[in-house]
Amino acid sequence: MKKRAELQESIKKIDKQIELHEDAKAEFSKDLPTMKTNLASLVEKINEKQVKKINQILTKKSPGTLIDGIESFVAVLRNHKAATNVDVELYFHDFSRLIYKLDNIDAGQLHIEVV
Repeated sequence: MKKRAELQESIKKIDKQIELHEDAKAEFSKDLPTMKTNLASLVEKINEKQVKKINQILTKKSPGTLIDGIESFVAVLRNHKAATNVDVELYFHDFSRLIYKLDNIDAGQLHIEVV
């Protein structure tokens, strides 16, 4: 009898977590149109010269905060929780690839845990 009560309590906790996750996803989804507009305007501001400059800085100095920020950015582009220096290199090596990904990312398909 005790195990059944524990099992029911565990099920209630899981149901509550699912409900919280669904609420967070719904709240996030409400802002998607605004986020898409903001992303489009940001993509327009990125140019090849800036990307080359970032590559130079990463190659010569490798500042930790920049590396952490760029890896997080690339992780979101890939819809993963983390990215490596190789992932960053792949996206930032070719400006056209980076812009293509930014233009075609579907924010609605990103996992909430990643964002």
